[in-house]
Amino acid sequence: MQRSGILRSNKPIRQVSPLRKERLKEYAVKRELYLRQHPVCECCTSKPSVEIHHTRGRENERLVDEADWMAVCRPCHQWIETNRTEAYERGYLRSRHRGH
Repeated sequence: MQRSGILRSNKPIRQVSPLRKERLKEYAVKRELYLRQHPVCECCTSKPSVEIHHTRGRENERLVDEADWMAVCRPCHQWIETNRTEAYERGYLRSRHRGH
């Protein structure tokens, strides 16, 4: 249904599981520390880092796995997400399966 330019859905908003809620709390703490430890974008190395890029995605335990994180500026994060083939080639995106 659309009313006054706003698209509305009758679907209820999905609840966050208790496990995901705990991971999100852990992520918030680790994220702030990681950004303080990596103040410069790990992609362009010229701008302040303000976001965490998850090279293998954010599902399940990957949300809090710092081994797959990159501290990035917003323009670089947008570039990674819109230029996925080149981002894979440069190592900014990696397979979600550990052996690949």
